[in-house]
Amino acid sequence: MIPEGLDKRPLKDIIGEIVEHKFNCVRLTYAIYMWTRYVHDNVNATFTSLDVPGVVQGIAKNNPFVLSMTHVQVFDSVVRELGIQNVKVLLDNHVSEPKWCCNDDDENGFFHDRHFNPQEWVYGLTLAAKHFNGNHVIVAMSLRNELHGPRQNLYDWYRYMSKAAVSIHKTNPNVLVVISGLNYDTELQFLKSKPLKIDLGKKMVFETHLYSWSGIGTLKLREIWTKQPVNRICADNIKGIEDRAGFLTTGKNAVPLIFTEFGFNEMKARGQRAKLACANWAGHLQPMIPEGLDKRPLKDIIGEIVEHKFNRVRLTYAIYMWTRYVHDNVNATFTSLDVPVLLDNHVSEPKWCCNDDDENGFFHDRHFNPQEWVYGLTTAAKHFNGNHVIVAMSLRNELHGPRQNLYGRVQSKPLKIDLGKKMVFETHLYSWSGIGTLKLREIWTKQPVNRICADNIKGIEDGVGFLTAGKNAVPLIFTSLGLTR
Repeated sequence: MIPEGLDKRPLKDIIGEIVEHKFNCVRLTYAIYMWTRYVHDNVNATFTSLDVPGVVQGIAKNNPFVLSMTHVQVFDSVVRELGIQNVKVLLDNHVSEPKWCCNDDDENGFFHDRHFNPQEWVYGLTLAAKHFNGNHVIVAMSLRNELHGPRQNLYDWYRYMSKAAVSIHKTNPNVLVVISGLNYDTELQFLKSKPLKIDLGKKMVFETHLYSWSGIGTLKLREIWTKQPVNRICADNIKGIEDRAGFLTTGKNAVPLIFTEFGFNEMKARGQRAKLACANWAGHLQPMIPEGLDKRPLKDIIGEIVEHKFNRVRLTYAIYMWTRYVHDNVNATFTSLDVPVLLDNHVSEPKWCCNDDDENGFFHDRHFNPQEWVYGLTTAAKHFNGNHVIVAMSLRNELHGPRQNLYGRVQSKPLKIDLGKKMVFETHLYSWSGIGTLKLREIWTKQPVNRICADNIKGIEDGVGFLTAGKNAVPLIFTSLGLTR
């Protein structure tokens, strides 16, 4: 009943790494029994009873102050250090009995299970809310992680979730109250016909979870993940999310919705799909080598890419590198570090991209000769033929400028070329550029976030997302995205 890792590293260092990885909030989980049954128990005594001397030795080495504290005092110390390092906390009630979560027979999953007494649960939540009342680090409290098991029913859900939410809000009106649904927090669709009518001011938030192996309701992704095209799975997935939870963010009574857990199996065994986490690395500027080589050793740069969990690099280049200049590449080092590359043609003339008058934006611009462009792409493709590190090649980054023209829109005139199963489309999204006529830059601070997100998703679907659905679905990837901080 103390946050994990305190036997491995000093608390300050653990939180420092959280900050280093750009996280500004922690979902800090706890057990109800910590507040209702073990509030005065000493950490050292607990570990002694569990007979784990190695853990005790680790804590004594890295965080010796912990052993003389109660479990709640340890939580206070963790929250305090998070606050010092400007990290906020979503206090998450994960279980009642302190144990791993979850499976259907763990007796910890729904009201009236052996370890889920509704009265004790509400009492524990209320104690936690009272304890942290006035603590600016705690910005939200969830009611319960992943309700599950054979006892699930809507009558008890409405009855007890309402009671707990109101109790937290009454005790600590400053925190957001995060409410989960049924079936491992994948289903909230019952709220369409019967909304949760309780007054929490503007503090009500819903949460949902999504894992590839658990599925959404009747959509069992685990069973189809390797049997259907990714685009079809994604399209069904998005529809499932919208039907079961996403609808909450739109309409007259829209409320915030957050994904508090999501993920999929990242195993790389043959025949299984793996997560692609791609970093952009600019190599298209003068002098046409990847940036940063004047700052740090190449191996260290790529090592940091790997350390930050990226397993692909979008390496940009200029066409003129292949058609007019000689260029030594870094292919050998990428091979040794096993970081696959999406080779991205960013420009023809090596320079910063992009603006409408850069003469580099569309066919027949001064620096965009179609024949030379195709020749450059072909030369690059030939050069890397057989190199397993190069897994993809893009045609051109961000076509733009006054010369742009179409002979019919893509929706009415598909691109009919045979690339086997190698065709992929890409799109970009930035808050300052908008989608078509949706200028996010102008509305980002003027409209509710939920409305912006809903319009944003609709804009993506109308503009490019349609490519991933239907009979002739093809993959679509976001190769550039971001917002102004």
